[in-house]
Amino acid sequence: MRALALGAALLLLGGCASNDRFLWEEYTNAGIQAVRAGHYARAEQLLTRAAQKADDLGAQEKGRSLNNLAELYRRQGRAADAERYFTEALTVKESQLGPDHPDVATSLNNLAQLYVAQGRDLDAMPLLERSLAIQERTLDVEHPVLSRTLTLLGEVYRHLGRDDAAFEIEVRKRLLREEPSPPK
Repeated sequence: MRALALGAALLLLGGCASNDRFLWEEYTNAGIQAVRAGHYARAEQLLTRAAQKADDLGAQEKGRSLNNLAELYRRQGRAADAERYFTEALTVKESQLGPDHPDVATSLNNLAQLYVAQGRDLDAMPLLERSLAIQERTLDVEHPVLSRTLTLLGEVYRHLGRDDAAFEIEVRKRLLREEPSPPK
């Protein structure tokens, strides 16, 4: 919090044009650190403040803030709260950034991971398939997120007994590692 106080003092000296953004970043960073340290009550306070500041900043900030709260709740075993916030983050991003934005793919993955952890593979599968389609259109094939999505989708296919589809995913992952392609 010392950094937050110092940053606030510097902001006052330099003007308040980006006060909301600065505070959002500080609350977000401190909240994430608190989550990593296992200080969940403190993390919830900080991440809630970040979400309040994000209301005035934009869809990416709001979506990220909602996602951070959802991740906190997921770690605490509060699956219903995590699902609600992951879903809200997805809704914000889809409506403000468009349905094919890479941040939408991230939110789809986050919600799908929660579903997989709950054994809800049938719910996770269409989210991962949509996320993969977005990522393939918007990211370089070497992007690490693409490989993680393929891995999770392959896992879901195996859980659902779709061995042929899981095999196809494994082949695609191997091809990504072997053949770099020109950037998009």
